[in-house]
Amino acid sequence: MKKLIYLLLAIGISFTSCTKSGGDGGTNDCQFTGNWSGTYTGDESGTLYGTISASCAVSGSVIPTGSAESYPASGSVTSSGDFSATVGSVSTGAVFEGLLSGNTGSGTWINSSEGLSGTWEGEKQ
Repeated sequence: MKKLIYLLLAIGISFTSCTKSGGDGGTNDCQFTGNWSGTYTGDESGTLYGTISASCAVSGSVIPTGSAESYPASGSVTSSGDFSATVGSVSTGAVFEGLLSGNTGSGTWINSSEGLSGTWEGEKQ
């Protein structure tokens, strides 16, 4: 269980930005806006839930299999679908990276400090 907790405390947040619509300083348009859910597997496993805002900011939670606890996640997705989110703190957590395309996404996750890794997949609800 300690490995799981360390997994869910993050390595770092990678923030990238979506392109703004027009050049007038208006709101960002993000084709991935909405609610998403999925799973992660590998050295640890569980369920992912998140929301992508109109500015391509990601916020969500990770729920490990067999746990009643939820861990916050945050990150971003670019207009081309490059996804990055962090769970927990910079020094001991997990980074989820991958690619979103249309209404689906997949990628890998890693917790370098614990030597844990795996894959994830999700879809827009």
